[in-house]
This record gives sequence, C-alpha cells and structure tokens, in this order.
Amino acid sequence: MPHSQQGGTCVTSRRRLGIGLGFTLLFWIVAPAITQAQSVSFPDNPIVSDSFSSGTLLPFLANNDDQAGGSWSISHGALLATNYGIDNHLPEQIASIPRIGKNVILTTSFTINQVNSAQPYRIGLFGRGSAPATGISQWDIVLSNGKLTLINQGIGVVNSTPFTIQAGQSYTMVAVIDGNWVGAQLWAQGSPQPSQWTISGTFSNTGKFTGVGVVAGDADVTFQNFAAYVAPPTLSIAPTQPSAVYQAGQPTTYSVTLGANTSSEGGLYDVNYVLTNLNGQAIGQGTVPVMLPNGKTATATISLPASNNGYYEATFSLSGNGPFVPNLAEPNVPSQNAGHRTPKADSTSSQSDQSVSTDMVETTTASLAVVPHVSDPSTGNSFFGINGPGNQYGPITPTLEKRWINVYQLFKKQGIQWVRTQFMWNYVEPSSGTYTWDTSDGLVEAAHAANVNLLGLVDYWGNYANPFNVDGGPQVSFATAVQDYDQYLQALVERYMPGGTLAQQMGWQNYGITTWEIWNEPSAQEYWPSQNPTQYAELVQSASAAIKAVDPYATILAYNWQGPTLLQTAGSDSFTGVSIHEYPGPVYPSQSIYYQGILDIRQFLTENGLSNDPIWMTETGWSTNQVSPVQQAEYLQRAAIQSLAASLNKFFVFTWSYPSAGYGELSGSLQPLPAYPALAAVSDELEGYTPVTSLNPVTMGSSIRAFVFQNGPTTLVALWSPTASGTLTLNDASNLSAQDWMGNPISGTGSSLTVPLNGQPVFVTANMPPQQLVSIIQSGTVTGIAPVSVKIAPVSQLPSALPTITVTVTNQTTATDSGTLTLNLPNGWAGSSASATTTAASASPSVSFGPLAPGASIQETFNLTRFEATPTNQYVISAAATVTAAAPIGSVAPSAPPATVTTTLTLNPPLVVSGTAGLTGTFSDWASALPLYVDTDRQRVHIPDWSPALASATAYAMWNSQYLYFAMKVTDSEPFSEPYTGSNYWEGDSVQLYIDPTGTPSPRYDGAAGDTLWGLARTPEGNLAYERYPLRGAQTNVKLTIVPGSSNGDMWYEAAIPVSDLPDWTAQNGQEIRMNFLVNYNFGNGRVGWMEFAPGVGNAFDPNHFPTFTLVASAPLASLTLNPNAEFGNVTFTPNEQGALLTVNNDGLNTITISLSNGTTLTLNASASASASITPTGSNPTVPILPNGTTTINLANYVTSGTLTTLTAQALPQSNASALITVDNGISP
Repeated sequence: MPHSQQGGTCVTSRRRLGIGLGFTLLFWIVAPAITQAQSVSFPDNPIVSDSFSSGTLLPFLANNDDQAGGSWSISHGALLATNYGIDNHLPEQIASIPRIGKNVILTTSFTINQVNSAQPYRIGLFGRGSAPATGISQWDIVLSNGKLTLINQGIGVVNSTPFTIQAGQSYTMVAVIDGNWVGAQLWAQGSPQPSQWTISGTFSNTGKFTGVGVVAGDADVTFQNFAAYVAPPTLSIAPTQPSAVYQAGQPTTYSVTLGANTSSEGGLYDVNYVLTNLNGQAIGQGTVPVMLPNGKTATATISLPASNNGYYEATFSLSGNGPFVPNLAEPNVPSQNAGHRTPKADSTSSQSDQSVSTDMVETTTASLAVVPHVSDPSTGNSFFGINGPGNQYGPITPTLEKRWINVYQLFKKQGIQWVRTQFMWNYVEPSSGTYTWDTSDGLVEAAHAANVNLLGLVDYWGNYANPFNVDGGPQVSFATAVQDYDQYLQALVERYMPGGTLAQQMGWQNYGITTWEIWNEPSAQEYWPSQNPTQYAELVQSASAAIKAVDPYATILAYNWQGPTLLQTAGSDSFTGVSIHEYPGPVYPSQSIYYQGILDIRQFLTENGLSNDPIWMTETGWSTNQVSPVQQAEYLQRAAIQSLAASLNKFFVFTWSYPSAGYGELSGSLQPLPAYPALAAVSDELEGYTPVTSLNPVTMGSSIRAFVFQNGPTTLVALWSPTASGTLTLNDASNLSAQDWMGNPISGTGSSLTVPLNGQPVFVTANMPPQQLVSIIQSGTVTGIAPVSVKIAPVSQLPSALPTITVTVTNQTTATDSGTLTLNLPNGWAGSSASATTTAASASPSVSFGPLAPGASIQETFNLTRFEATPTNQYVISAAATVTAAAPIGSVAPSAPPATVTTTLTLNPPLVVSGTAGLTGTFSDWASALPLYVDTDRQRVHIPDWSPALASATAYAMWNSQYLYFAMKVTDSEPFSEPYTGSNYWEGDSVQLYIDPTGTPSPRYDGAAGDTLWGLARTPEGNLAYERYPLRGAQTNVKLTIVPGSSNGDMWYEAAIPVSDLPDWTAQNGQEIRMNFLVNYNFGNGRVGWMEFAPGVGNAFDPNHFPTFTLVASAPLASLTLNPNAEFGNVTFTPNEQGALLTVNNDGLNTITISLSNGTTLTLNASASASASITPTGSNPTVPILPNGTTTINLANYVTSGTLTTLTAQALPQSNASALITVDNGISP
C-alpha cells in the first residue's frame, strides 16, 4: 500500500498543469526501502494558487525540496499548452520512472473551481509517450465542452461520451492502462462509483510510457490527490483433479502460479488460503511462500485440509512487500471489455493514506467437492440420470468433444450412468432429407468414450414441418408434420441404435441409444401451442410405429399428459414407459408430489394393465434464482429418496449446467456446486437398495420424514425434517451406523446414537430386518422440535355470518401427546368449543385433546357467537396447545416436560362489497371496499430477504350485476421488471387472479369445470389480461388499468371481469365465489417467488384451499348469535352517514329484545306476515320479523352517524331455536 502522508494535500491550477509521474514520483524512486514507484501525493499546502500563463515554467518544482510529502528535484517540469490545450512542444527533460510499463492504475480527485466557457477547457489524466521530441502525448482522457473524451496521439478522438460538470463540485477519476487499452470511470463525489466504464478505447502507440499525470487547461481546478499503482503479479490456480472433484482419500491439492508482467517486480510473495465449508465456516487456513524471479513465473502446490466429503470454497490471495494496488475488488466488469478489471476507488479520501507495508494484491475463489468412491454404474441399472449437453451446442470440435467426455466422467464419479440428450430436429435436419450429423455424432461418440448411456429426447418441429406456425416456420397440416417427424425419428434411430450406422463406422460392439423420449413437455403451451392432448397421443402412436420398424427392442417413453387420452388414442402398445417432470418452484419437495404422486401414476398404469411399465422422471430440479444453492442440494436429495421409495425407475436431475437460469450441479466453468457432492452422496448411499413398500413412509411425527430400503441383509432408513431443526437420539444403537447427507460417518456414544434432524437427510443402516430398525428409530427421543404444530384454518363468510373456526393440532415427533387447546379471540369477539362439555361463550374458549399418536392430527371446532368489525378488516386470533404428556412409541411414561405451542392467524375477511369502479388508476372508487392484505411471512413463497417493504400488496374487490371488479396496490422495492409477453407474463412482475365460480371440489384447476385464471401484466407490448384456464390467451373483454404506484417498482392494478365470463354464476347479494390471487416478483432475473393471499396457487393449482368470498351490499359492522345456551349478547359499532341496517336471520326464536346504548329498545316479534324489510318509526317500537328467514331493519331513525353505539340482544331460552343478528352500514337511498 502507499506510504502515509501528513495533512491535507492539493494543488491549484489555472491553464494546463501537467504533473507526470516522471517527476512527481522521484521521492519513491530514491527511497532506499522501495523498489517500485507506486504513488504520489501533492504537498500539504497549495504551492501555487494563482494563474499560470502559457509558456511559463514551474520553478517551484525545482526549489521546494523540503515540502512535506516528497522531494521535488527537477530542472524543467513545465508542460506548455496553446489556448486549445494541444501540446505544441515539451520541456527539455521529462523525468521517467524506470519500468513503469503499461499496466498501471491511475486515480485523482479534483474540484472544479471555474472553467473558461469561451475556450475548450481540458481537465483529466494523460499518459506520456516515449518520444518526447515529437511533442505528442500517447493519450489523454479529458473533460472538455460537456464531454469526456479519449484522445489518441494528441489529436485523434478515439471515443467520446457526454458528461456535464458543475463549478464547485468535486469529482473522482480512475483510469486503467492495460496494454494499449485504456478505460476510465468518472463520477461526482457523493455519488456511487459506476459499475461500467464511463469511457474506454484503444490507442495506437504501444511504446513505453515515460510519464503519466494530470492535466488542466483553460480551467481553474484544484487537484486533491493523484496516485499511480503498478500492477502486481498475476495469480492463477488449478485443481489437481478435473473440475476440482476429489474422491475421498485423494489429496485436495491446488497448483498455484505467479506470473510477472511488464510492470511487476520479482521477489518473495506469500500465497495465502482460507478453506470454508458449506456453511461458510473457516475450517483451515495457511500461507505458502513463493519466490518469483524477475520477469518469470513460479509455481507451488497447496494442500487444503478438506478431509470430509462435501462442498468447499477455497479463497487464495497473494501478498507481498507493498505497496500494491489497494482494494482491487472486481465489481461489475464492463461487458464490452470483459478482460479488464474495474478498480474500486474512494471518492472522498486519498488512496495514498495507507501505511501498511504488506498488501493483498490478488484474490481468487474456487469451489471444490470431495465425494465418496461411488461404485461404477456401467451396468446401466443406475437409478440416477442427468440432463446433459444437447445437439444445440454445436458445431462439434475436438476440444468440445473432449469437454463432453470430461463432463460425462464427472457424472460417473457421482454414480450417474444415464444422460438425457436432446436431438433438436432443426439442428439435424434443417431441410427435408438433408442431415447434419456432426454435432450429434460428437455427443454420442463422447458418451461412448465415457461409457454412459444416453436417453434420446426427440423434439420440436423442424423448420419445414411446423403445424403450429411457431417462430416463423411454414405451417403444414398436423398429419404431414407427424409424417415428417417419423422420418426424422427413423433416421436418428437407424444411426444411433446398437449396431446402427455410427456404431458400424466406429466399430462399436453393443453400444447405442436404446431408449427414446417422444417430445419435451407437450403439456406446456410453449412446446405444444395447440394444447391438444389428443394430437400428442396421435404423435406417440405414429412415432412408436416408426421406431419399432427400425429397432423393435427400443424403449419408448411417452409424456404423462392426460393419461386416459393417451391410452385411448395411442393405445398401450405405443409406449413402454411414461416420463414425468416435476418443478415445485421455490418450495421443498413434498411427499404428496415425489412419493404419493408417483404412486398415483403407478396405480393408474396398474389399473390399465401396465403395471410393469417403467416411470422415468426425466426432469426435476430447483433454480438458485428461487432457492439457495444449499437448499437446491437438499431438495434434490430428498426428492430422490422419496421417488425411489415410491419405486420410480429413473430420476433425472435438470440439469448439468445452466447458470443463467440457476439450474445445474456444475458452474459455467465446470466447477462443482453444492448439488454435485449431494447427488454423489445420495447415489452412493442408495446404490443397490430397493424400497420396503410395506413400511413406507415410516410412521413418525409430522415434522419428520423417514423411508426404509433394503439391500440383502442390510436395512437403510433415510430421515430428515423438512420444517424444523432438532436431534433424534437412538438407544440400543451399538449395531447401527449413520452417515450425514454428504456421506460422512456420524459417531455415537456408547450404545446411543444421536443424529441431526433438519433439511439435510441422514442415513441409518444396520444388518437387521427392516421392521427392527424402524422400531428403534420410532422409539428414539426427539429434542429441539416442538411436540405439536398448531394451525388455524382460514375463515370464510365472516362477518356476514358467524362461522366456525377450525384449529388443527398435529403431532410433530415420535411421542404420543395429550394436552389442552385454547383459542384466543380479538376484543369484542366470543366463541365456544363445539366439543367441550360446557358451551359457554368466552373470549378464550378451550378444550382438551389427545392422546395423539405420532404424525396424527385432530381438528377442534369453535363456534363464533359474537363479532365486532374494525376499519382495517384485520383480526388477530391465536391458538395455544399445551402438551402435558408425551410418551415415545412403545413407551408408557412421558419423556418430555410440558410445552406450549402457540400460533397466530390474522383474519382478513374476504368480502366483495357492492359498487362500481371506473378504473381511473387513482383508486378513488374503492373507498367502500374492504382491504385484503398480502403482507405476512406465511404468504411469502421464497422471495429471499423478505420484508413487507420489499414485497407486499393490498387488494380490493367489488361487484355489480355486470362486472366482478378486482384491484391491487403492489409494493415492490425493486425496479419494475416485466420483460415478458404472452403466456410467459408470470415470469415478470405481474398479478394472477384465480376464480372457482362453481366451488366444485377438485384437487387441480380445471378449465372445463369453470375454473379461470387471469394474468394481469404491464408488458412491453402493453397491458395484458391473459386467460390461462380455460386457455383463451389475451382477452380484450376484460377492462384493465395498470399504472405505476407511488415509488420504486410499485404498480397499481384495476380490472373489471365480465360476469358473463364466469360460467354458472350470477352476481347478487349473498352470492359466494371461491377466489384467490398472488403477486409475482421479478428482481431482474426471472421470477424469484410470489406473495399469495391464500394457499392453493402458484404451483399447487388447488381450489380446495381457496377462501370463499361473499358478495354483500355493504360492509358489516358487528354480528352476534342468540341460541338456547347463549341467549344474551352485545356488540358495539359506529354507524355511517346513512345510519345502520340490522339484519336478523331468525331460526325459530319468538321474541328478541334489542337495546341500544342511547336508550332505544326494539322488540322483535316473530310473525308469519312480517315483511323482509322494514324501517320502524316511533320510540321503542315493536317490529315484526320472519319466524324463519331474514328480516332487514333500517335503524336510521335510532342511531347517529359517527357515534359509537352498543347494541344488546336478548332472547328467552327456547329449545332448538337461534338467530344471527348482524349490523351493517347503511345504504344510500
């Protein structure tokens, strides 16, 4: 680092001031301890504060040897300038710095005092050429006349960009000289340093520099500092194993190389390393000294202490006797000069203010993995596969083919034998009958060389045979396209089957592609635009016949899309197995998808006589754009375990490397990511095991997943906790062994073994029957995990009705639990337990529960008897389960002390208030609508580092006879990002509205059943209302307004959906409709997650989880129930300007007395002749009400707007009779 200077430093100039390193750095040259000229700082006080006239020498540079900060000994040091700022001649001498070379970083900070607007002012940096007699500078980077300009040879403009300066403002400039390339950044102090080059370019003269400095012409400028830094030696690293993948027991070593450049000094340097594990914890560090000869290179080997299996990151740094470049971080290197680093600079202080004599000059980080010695899976029976390179990566070259061989070898180190390879039609047969085999041949040859099996994926219409007119291709009939596809498919099979054309040419024995997959994800509109499953089934039928005509023994996989249609149209003989894809998005791999979902497919096949047909999951994965790299690794392991437990035949990970989309187990440079060792470990652990279906899944608590497998006499149980973190202690464990999720042994103590329970699976094995090992695990003691979970179900119909509140208590561990459940209600509310012996209403009703077996659940129902509204439409309720006894499976005595588990739920009653919205973008028409909030962590799906200020929303709904209105104010602290159009709108910032008008129970969204999904987006092509279910695409009958919100990426949405678009549903008071909605968030790199109002959306598409919205004329203020056991109740409310409406939904009560806090009493008597609506008058009136039905009573004559009012209702006990009393806002006549 540069040596420290005392005090402040500046020099002021009028005209052109050139202070080159040739003379300003002589202090550093003569200092005996310093061998490299590195930095310069100006003297403490301005030496010259007046003007310079053209042609005047600067004698102070020769006469101020005692100035603090350096010795300024030089005979001539002035640079002369004309009024135009172009050098006419140079002084007689320019001192030079030995070996300054070209690789230099310059920094300066300056303040603009005044510029001469009548002249072309110049302010900036320059580099002096090696031929001073020419009077021509090699380059200048100068501010001049509102531009920042790079000038070559003094007169040639290389590049120019607008940049406006202001008098009184201070600026920082940084320039990098790299060979004959110059790049610079310029910014005003107080603003952030740019992430891109402000200007860059190449100059012609590549001769040696003899000086660099600052320049000012026709400007009054104060330079606070100026520094030049010599480039350090380069540091490069290389693992001693391909792609830094080491097998257990191999030395984890790296080769490091130091390289000198034209500016570097030789000498003794230190190569430092720090090794961190998957959790970011430093587990080893050290230093290796390396002697670098002048102008040469030096190498050394560093051994890293990576003794366990797993993922690591190693940071290597180079340090030496400075001073070297400080803080050489590499931020966003400008894409137009990807090879040139952008240094960080401090815009407020001199970079010379450093006194450390040893400086870190180069840092680089590498990832590495240590994996078990996985058995060679060359038999082809490997459970694991991966999506590998496809023919779109061509044209093939020997280097590329060698790369594929290396990649395939990396797969085999994991125990992966199968690689799914895509043979895209256009790349092989660009025109009918014309085949280009080079790239595809190279892939197959590389697979043969590595001895891996290929699954051939054949997809996407050829340019000349496109029935859907996608991507500009000619449109042909579907039948013609199928025929052409069959022709292409036969050509592929003939060439790549065992004994095929390529095998014969290469002399291969028994090698070729034997399994073919017909198309990729036809269920996605992107890949099959017609979305017609019958057409896909027809393709399968025809393609199958084409393949079998060439290779009767081929395995043919059909995609599992509309199974009944596939069987009915294609027939069961048209395929020998089915392929499936699963992408849960940012959520963990649920048992319902990866275990039960596969069993459901197996059951369907079995019911149709296809029990022996294999099921291949040919794609599954998680993107690190949505989950962390560690979560990606965990989820892939857990998905594989559950899939094998369900007897899946093959499990293919997507994909080998796809950095831009966040998928893959290898980086773009083929370095391992955490998923790589995780897949290697689970492959090693499960090798040779088959599921014990009679015991799966193992009965455990709800927070624990466990699956059992068997391999001869050995039993294995894989277990983890998807939602909690704790431990499981196993007794009688002397014959057990356990490995963590990376395959490292877990040691026990005596006869007990404690294993972690978290998202990372552990594997417990023993030579014993499966049931015996399962019993040991089930009787283990769980610590660190709450004994039960408590969940409050969403509440519908409130407050237009007083519904029940359902609370579910689930046993999370291996103990049998009993206890007490208490519901705590908001102020003004009351309720009672439906199952308790006493049904007296209170604000905290309770009930006993249990005994509750491990994993079992019990639902307790509470009846609401009183409700009072708040303007926010939000109500917090909580439920607390106190576990008083907990005994493990097989035990009698409790093993854990009492514990209380509490959960809260913020109720947000989903009411749709009558009204009409003008969709003006101002939300002025939505005052009467009740807010619906999406702002809690439980409503967040992924979205890292979440807070309501980052991502949240408030929605509103209204109705009239013609339209269902929906509006949302979206909060998004990141800039708005919706670069997508059409069906891909959901990948950008957007809103999705789900409507299930009929309420028909269905586990999946079904457009044919009336379910609709509307996407609302502001796309580059304009506002979009996209109907996905049923698939009708962009719709213009939906009225839509989308405008930017108040700040950042906020956006406001207003939509009017025609009631006529909602089948079998009408809009009327009291009508119900199931709805849900979410907000998609894109922070600049695809959807990172979403905020959902309620579950059942996003990836689930399950309307059974949707809340039920109720259409009301106005917002209710309070409700209470009168029944034989609760014949007295009171509520408070505040009437609006129209008063209040009292609605009595009577079920047999003869007389109800209503008392208001202002002294008014209304006596309600049941009468068969009563009107459904009445406005009483007079004091203390008697009002007839229907004995069974709803009567609405207008209280306008008895309440005052804005006055808090208490209403008390009382009825005599009466068997089997009750009434619901609701107070609503008054309605304008």
